[in-house]
Amino acid sequence: AGDKDLMEYAVKVEKGRNVARDIGGSDPERMAPPGVEEYVRECFKDSGIDIKVESGQSHLEKEYPCMAAVNRAASVIPRHDGRLIWLTYKPEGEVKKTVYLVGKGITYDTGGADIKAGGVMAGMSRDKCGAAAVAGFMKCV
Repeated sequence: AGDKDLMEYAVKVEKGRNVARDIGGSDPERMAPPGVEEYVRECFKDSGIDIKVESGQSHLEKEYPCMAAVNRAASVIPRHDGRLIWLTYKPEGEVKKTVYLVGKGITYDTGGADIKAGGVMAGMSRDKCGAAAVAGFMKCV
């Protein structure tokens, strides 16, 4: 029985690692915010994880002004417009403790696009690895 349990654990961890890799390590055009949303919706479909997505520059300005500042240049290009993605796990039974995991998932930080010269923007796509790690963890749940 121990080998089977270990194998199930390893498979869950590997699935989570794959999610983190797919989001964090993918081409920024493929995994720009709309692509991440689509991937997350597919990945967590029928998983018991609730998904809530918030988007739209005016909504972000009202509710999340710091995120709106980072998203301001990208917001006018639909394939780069930012998303705030909530993944919520609600276990059965009484919940005694709540844990929040927060991961930054910025594909391109365009808040200061005018000062990021000299090819610096090219590496900015890795600024989404915090969110990728959280999504990977949630896949393990």
